Amino acid sequence: MIAIVIIVVGIILFIMGARQLTLFVSDLYGALDRVEKILESPRFERVERLNLEVDELNYSYYEILDDINERLILLETANKPAGRTLNGVAYSASTERDMIISLVDSGMTDQAIAKRLGVGVGKVAVLRRTRSAGIKTE
Repeated sequence: MIAIVIIVVGIILFIMGARQLTLFVSDLYGALDRVEKILESPRFERVERLNLEVDELNYSYYEILDDINERLILLETANKPAGRTLNGVAYSASTERDMIISLVDSGMTDQAIAKRLGVGVGKVAVLRRTRSAGIKTE
């Protein structure tokens, strides 16, 4: 008796599921028909042409930006003095090392030294450790 009830319930659920699937497929076909009508309309063709024109303008815009960036990089590298600068004055790596060591000795933090000299915090930290370990850095 229980087996028959289970079978009947299974058949009912199968039929309900098939009905839901049929409704879904029917709705899907309706939506596809509406999309097809929109794609065939003259209004869509105008929108599509506008999209193509916008894409071409974007491409040109990015080409111009790339060109400007390349020119800026060339200008920056052409006008940049060799080495590092502090307050507009160029200095060498050995001078930089001496400046870092003197600032370490004065008690400044690694972050403050790095910000002041425009160097990496890691570089300052390495020089601080080598200084505290008594290792010669020259």
